Parts: sequence; C-alpha cells; structure tokens
Amino acid sequence: MHLLIGAATGAFLAIAFILTRFFTDDTLKNSDDIAYYLRLSILAMIPSREQEDIKVKEAYKTLRSNIEFTGDHFRVLAVTSCAAIGESTISYHLATAFAEKNIRVLFIDANLRDSSMPELLNSTPNHLGLVHTLTGKCTFEKACCPTDTPNLEMIFAESMPPNPSELLGSKQFKEIIAAARLKYDFVIVNTPSISNFIDGAVVANICDGAILVIEEGKISYRIAKNCKEQLEKTGRDILGVAIDKATLGKKGSYGKHHGNGNQ
Repeated sequence: MHLLIGAATGAFLAIAFILTRFFTDDTLKNSDDIAYYLRLSILAMIPSREQEDIKVKEAYKTLRSNIEFTGDHFRVLAVTSCAAIGESTISYHLATAFAEKNIRVLFIDANLRDSSMPELLNSTPNHLGLVHTLTGKCTFEKACCPTDTPNLEMIFAESMPPNPSELLGSKQFKEIIAAARLKYDFVIVNTPSISNFIDGAVVANICDGAILVIEEGKISYRIAKNCKEQLEKTGRDILGVAIDKATLGKKGSYGKHHGNGNQ
C-alpha cells in the first residue's frame, strides 16, 4: 500500500513539475512561436556561424529579398534586437548582401553603447566616425569610409559618448540620414538591443522601418513583446524578424506572414 501511495505521489509531483514548466516557460522556441505570438513576418532564419558558409550566405540573400518584397519605400532601415547579441553581425552582412547587387549602400554603426564592429571586422577604425559627425567635428562625407566590399561604405560608431540617445535623437543625426538618402540607394543602421536601451526606437523613428533580431530559443515572449511594443510607438513599420542562430531543417514557419505588428 505504501509503495502504491509513494508511486502515486511521485507521479503527481512529476506531472505538476511538467505543467508548471509548460505554463511558466514562455520562451519563443522556434519560428512558429515567434510568428504566432508576435504577429510578425519571419524575414529570414540565419543559421549559426558554424554552419556551412553557403547556408549562411543564402540566408542573408533571403533576408535581402524579403525586405525588397516589402516595397521600394523602405530604403533606410534600423536593425535592433531583443538581447545584446546578433544585431551587429546581421545588420552588417545584410548591408553586404545589398551591396552585392551593385547598388550604393551605407552601413551606419549607431551602437554608441558598446560597438562590436571592430571585433567583427577584425580591425580598429582609424577614421573619424559617427560621434565626431554628430558633435560637428567631422563632415558626413569625411565620416563615410570604404570597405573591402565594393559599393559598401560605412560610418563607424567611434568612441562611446555619455549621451547616446540624445545624440541619436538630435537634429544632426536627422541631417546625416537625410544626406545618406541623397547619396546612397540603401542605408542600414545598426543599433543596440532595444530591450536594454531606447536608442533603437530613437533611430527607428527617423528611418523608414525596423527589423527585429531574435535568437532562437533564448528570448521570452514577454521580453520580445515589450521590444515590439517599444518599436511600434515610433509609428514606423516593423518589417519582420530575422531569427538568429536558427536551426535549419526543423519544423517551423519560415516565410510565413502573420501580419505587421502595426496593424
């Protein structure tokens, strides 16, 4: 009898644990979760860097194409994330993918908090950048520097100022974006995670639209929902989600569209 009671108690506790995990774990585990709960398009599933190079390149081509499908009026895009990971790499490679179409592209690193671009490019910028331009110590033209990719130029974030969001919301930054529209066919602006800083929303407000980067299986629905709502307050379109470190070949809603977050 005691054995039966013990077995029943053990089974009850196991079921209770499973149900607790089920109802409290709100992690967005795959593209189906992200598309359904956030009601946003999945623009691309970017595999981890350890995947075959051709798969990574194809993923960025898919991201580029799906952005093009949204319309010609999205020429200046802000890229941000739900966590401080992925947005810099994805935004830079997206800019590279557009430049490969033989159009003029400008990549602006507007992560004035903790830019990872020097590590990503394996180089230390010896060029005047965004902070100098925003503070009137450098012209827009001088801040734009060539890269190893034809048709792609970039503006480095440069030093980390004490007032990033104020600088990015300034008249000077609006003038930089206006000048970029005249000189380039496409502009990609990298911003820090919107879950940590308001900068992504400040920049998106000046751009034509925004892209949200979410790492597969790492971000809770509550955090992602807050990030989406913060972007929606800008009044700009959220084109969709680029899923970082995606597991390819698994069940998911790649390419599905569940409606724009602003609708």
